[in-house]
Amino acid sequence: SDPKDFGIERATDTNVSEIDVLVIYSSAAKSSAGGDDNIRNLIYSSFVQTNQSFTNSYVDLSIYPVFVEETSYEPASYSDGLYCITETDDDCLDYVHDYRETYYADLVVYVVNDNTYCGLSWHVKHFNEYSDQNSFSLVNWRCLGNNQYALAREIAKNLGSQTDHESAGYEEGAFPYSYGYQT
Repeated sequence: SDPKDFGIERATDTNVSEIDVLVIYSSAAKSSAGGDDNIRNLIYSSFVQTNQSFTNSYVDLSIYPVFVEETSYEPASYSDGLYCITETDDDCLDYVHDYRETYYADLVVYVVNDNTYCGLSWHVKHFNEYSDQNSFSLVNWRCLGNNQYALAREIAKNLGSQTDHESAGYEEGAFPYSYGYQT
């Protein structure tokens, strides 16, 4: 499947900022999701849902999948996976950083089979602390598509937002208003 099959196009409105996202998914996630077409459909559906949520919230932002690729590596835990894709010299998915440079990706999302959580990401807590190292997240494939907003939530955390006030507890967002809304 192709992003265009889902209506995912590059932003044409010059007032809309676009974020390029590199997505890798584990072979285990692909298998559990029912194959390559199914996992890609879930990934692309999540991009559509995320962009629609930005539109519904009057946020002039759009995400675009610049590259989607399978990897055979499945992390032992969410923290292992997050460190694996973040670190550049640990012999664990180091090639992802080359892909990121090749495709000029702003963010990297790793779709995994682990159903412990829906996602985990580096969370920017202060506006001035954003860096390339904060641009990575993991998402459970079961939390993609079908009105599951794990992709949107983890990307928002990379950008300085937090979950809703109640779920966030004492965790802060980059700004006093950097919280989501839960229905």
